[in-house]
Amino acid sequence: MASAPAPAPGARYGDVDFWRASAPRVLEQPVEWYADANGLKPLLARHLAYGDNILVVGPGASALHERLYDGGYRGLTVVDAADEVLDLWRARAEGRAVKFEKADVVQGLGYEHYSYNAIVDKASRGGRGTIDCLLCRDVPHGEADARAALRHLHAALRAPGTLLLVSHSPPEVRLPLLRCCEWESIEAKVLTPPPLADVAAGRSAAPVIQDAVGRGAALDAAAAYLYVCRKPY
Repeated sequence: MASAPAPAPGARYGDVDFWRASAPRVLEQPVEWYADANGLKPLLARHLAYGDNILVVGPGASALHERLYDGGYRGLTVVDAADEVLDLWRARAEGRAVKFEKADVVQGLGYEHYSYNAIVDKASRGGRGTIDCLLCRDVPHGEADARAALRHLHAALRAPGTLLLVSHSPPEVRLPLLRCCEWESIEAKVLTPPPLADVAAGRSAAPVIQDAVGRGAALDAAAAYLYVCRKPY
């Protein structure tokens, strides 16, 4: 009998057990793939208000919620499907008044969560946020789970409200999935690392931000994409 094929690279990122097992290791030093939390924060700030209720979905190894809190945002809730991830972030909180709650966004959020001005899905481990991780699951379950999660997140937003999704996938790949929900508009930005010469000279460590639609896929392999999805009134 032929052996089962090996899982595709990255397939483990869609497995909650992977995050449970790897939480102690990946959180020893938070990892910000493609878009550093400090560099991303000014861009997110264009779409966030200090009084907003903000949901951060599936932090994984990303410390974005800490950066947002330290930047003055107080209405922060972090959800993850893995208790181990949440426990470690709680231990790192150091007095930050951030709510940490267990939730599987594929199955939906409790009614107490249906009041957010903004929801952030930030790519972290391997350049993948929650939606990207779900798409690593076996076909056709991955896409079905990602669509279910998006619909639950859409429902959890106030009207108007904004979903801020950081992804490793360009618009021609990600926009068809995002359009499973009713959005007033979807804005796509591409974030590329600053020139190494600028970083070495101490001039800038912030990503270069440009409009993504119409640029095609021939971009720096380290590029990330920010999708700003606005829920209508």
